[in-house]
Amino acid sequence: MDKQLNEKWACKFAKVKAVVVQLDDLISRIETDHQIHKTREESLSINSLTKRDDAGNSIIDINGRVLFSQE
Repeated sequence: MDKQLNEKWACKFAKVKAVVVQLDDLISRIETDHQIHKTREESLSINSLTKRDDAGNSIIDINGRVLFSQE
């Protein structure tokens, strides 16, 4: 396969992250990307809410989502 020819057309597509013509290079790239993905998943934060006595019935906007609570 011609790597330079494939890089020429691939650069027009933002989703194409690499042009690989050797199997070992492809396997290495997949392993690296997988480790990065796992690291990002593990570092996600978790938001928690605490109940306030004076809150009553409330609507709270969290990251574009709406949480309804009834007491």
